[in-house]
Amino acid sequence: MTKRSKRKKNLVLASILFSLSLLTFFYLFQVIKMSETAYQIGQNITKIENLKKENANLKLSISQQKNLKDVEEKIIEEGFLKISENTRNYIIIPEMSLAKK
Repeated sequence: MTKRSKRKKNLVLASILFSLSLLTFFYLFQVIKMSETAYQIGQNITKIENLKKENANLKLSISQQKNLKDVEEKIIEEGFLKISENTRNYIIIPEMSLAKK
């Protein structure tokens, strides 16, 4: 073999080695980016699920408040009086009527 053919062979081997290392680098870069993206997607899915639960709780809360307003209006329509917070009525029970062990 001549020096020229050795040099050409070394150049080809070096270019193949460089190409393989470059392809390996890009492959690892893509794998890392894909794993980061998958992690972010998982976090976003978790956030979405939490927001859906909060939304459902808010809808339930709003519907209960609407129903309570309707109930209060119905009670007023029936003629029941609102009990003031300062008024307390006590029931007096004689001791003889209490059950004892």
